[in-house]
Amino acid sequence: MITLMNINKSFEQKSVLYDINFNIPENSIKTLVGPNGIGKTTLLNTLCGFIYPDKGKIICDNSNLRKDIFTVLSGSLQLYARSTVKEFAWFWVYYYTFW
Repeated sequence: MITLMNINKSFEQKSVLYDINFNIPENSIKTLVGPNGIGKTTLLNTLCGFIYPDKGKIICDNSNLRKDIFTVLSGSLQLYARSTVKEFAWFWVYYYTFW
């Protein structure tokens, strides 16, 4: 299980993440969806340990796995532009089955 408690992150006095709290249960796959500039990449980079929150805690049952269990895709994903949500989901189910 991964637990985020009161995560806050700002860049140059602009608050990007404010009081983020949630749990990610073991053996689950989660997706972040939202408009550009809302903080999805910042949250993922914080989860991976690439950047540190200004405030709050991230608790991982196995801290050695933190950078190994996340994949951050940023930029243009033209490969998936014509895929349906169902096709995209099945791609990742297949990928993780044989990983």
